[in-house]
Amino acid sequence: ITNAGEGMDNTILKMASGYYGGAAFMFLIFKSSNITIKDLTIDGNSDGATYVDEQSHNIRLVSSSDVRIQGVRFKNSPGDGVYLLGLAEAGDPWVERVWIENSHFTDLTRNGISIQRGVQDLKILGNTFEKIRDQAVSAEPSGSGSPRRITVENNTIRHASTAWAVAISGARKDDVLYDLTFRNNTVAKGGVYFLRVNGLRVE
Repeated sequence: ITNAGEGMDNTILKMASGYYGGAAFMFLIFKSSNITIKDLTIDGNSDGATYVDEQSHNIRLVSSSDVRIQGVRFKNSPGDGVYLLGLAEAGDPWVERVWIENSHFTDLTRNGISIQRGVQDLKILGNTFEKIRDQAVSAEPSGSGSPRRITVENNTIRHASTAWAVAISGARKDDVLYDLTFRNNTVAKGGVYFLRVNGLRVE
């Protein structure tokens, strides 16, 4: 399935104003594969809508594979731009083979991209992050199943508030993140930390 707009400035999907008493998502990709979202803006309308749950995201991607997000502007989310979670329940698959590229993240209340447990073969390429309240990219998984084979490359991160612009970690000492590449990124205003990673390349 392809959801294709006519460019970030021409196709805008905006959350309706109102009250959202639980977690609310503009896109939920759940146990699906071969999904593309491209060339549009996803506006969470955090000024016009009331969200009770901070786990309300522009895109929530759960136990899915072969997903491409290209040329998308993420804005005004009460949570994250993109939230990735595999192994949500016993027997659920990993999130795998996801590309997030050439996109723009701005005015987000939590993270630009949140990587939870059970995520592998993720590429974050050529994006711009600005005015992000927490981290541009965050991997601080709970439970078991630390991420594997993550590439963060050619991104521009102009941070907003907290000290850490990027925070990437495995879950525990006995459940580390494997194979992380952080290459050719520009980080302005804010630091980067890596914790519990086996196979780290910073270039």
